[in-house]
Amino acid sequence: MNWSIIKHIIYMDYLTMNGGKNNMRSLAVLMLLFFCGMGFLVSPIAGIYCPFLIGVFFVPMLFQNEVKYHSEKLTCLLPIRRRDLVTARFLMTMVSYLVCCGIVYLLMLLAMQVKLYLWWAPADEGEPTDITSMLAETLGFTELGLFNLIYSIALGFTLFAVAQTLRKYFRDPTFVNAVNSMTIKKSTRTEIIAMIVILGLLLLWVLAVTGILPIGPAAAIVVQLVMQLARAANGFLMGSVALVIGLLEVICQYIATVFDYEKQEL
Repeated sequence: MNWSIIKHIIYMDYLTMNGGKNNMRSLAVLMLLFFCGMGFLVSPIAGIYCPFLIGVFFVPMLFQNEVKYHSEKLTCLLPIRRRDLVTARFLMTMVSYLVCCGIVYLLMLLAMQVKLYLWWAPADEGEPTDITSMLAETLGFTELGLFNLIYSIALGFTLFAVAQTLRKYFRDPTFVNAVNSMTIKKSTRTEIIAMIVILGLLLLWVLAVTGILPIGPAAAIVVQLVMQLARAANGFLMGSVALVIGLLEVICQYIATVFDYEKQEL
C-alpha cells in the first residue's frame, strides 16, 4: 500500500471539499453549534445528537463538490490504484468524523464541569435541579458513566451508518445530490428512520427505568437484565461493545468496498 499516494488523494479531496460553496458543510457546522449549545444550556446528554445527525450528512458533505462539478471520474485518469482511493477516502472520512465527535465529547465534558444549565434549572427546595445528575443517580450510574455509555452507543451506531453510506457513495456517487436536494432515496430514508427508532427506544428505556412509564412484569425483567449489563463497570463494558461493533462494521464495509470497486465499470 502506497501511503504517499494515499496522502495525496486525501489532500486532493480536501481541496475539492473546500473548492466552492458547500451547503452540507454549513449545515454540519450549524448542527454542531446548536447541539453543543444545547449541551451547555440544557444538558450534556444533548451532545449525543451530534454523532447521529452529523453522520447522516457526513459523506455528502465531504464529496458534494466532487459530484456537483462532475469530477468524480477524475480519479480514473490518475495513475492510482482503486484500492488506494478506497483506503484514502475511508481513512479521511473516519478520521475526520471521529475528530469531530471527539471535539464534541470534550466540549460536553466541559459543559458537565461548568454546569451553566443549573443557572436557570427549576429549583427543588432552594437548590437547582441537575437533571443529568438526577437521571444518573436514578439509573445507578455516575454522571460521567451515564454520558459515556449513551455517547458510545450513539457513536458506535453512527460509525455503522457512515461506513455503509461511504460504500453507497462508491457504488453510486450521485446519491450525494439526492441528499443535498432533500429528495432522499429509499436507502437514505431507511437509515434516518432507523436513527429515529434508536433514539425513541433510548427514550423509552430511560422512561421505563425511571418509573415514569409503567411497564408490565415481563418487560420489567428484560429491562432489569439490560440494566445489569449496562451498569457493569459503570457503563464501560456496554459502551466498549457498541464502539467495537461500529469499528468492526467499518472494517467489513471497507473490505467489501475494495472488492466492489475493483469490479465496478467506470
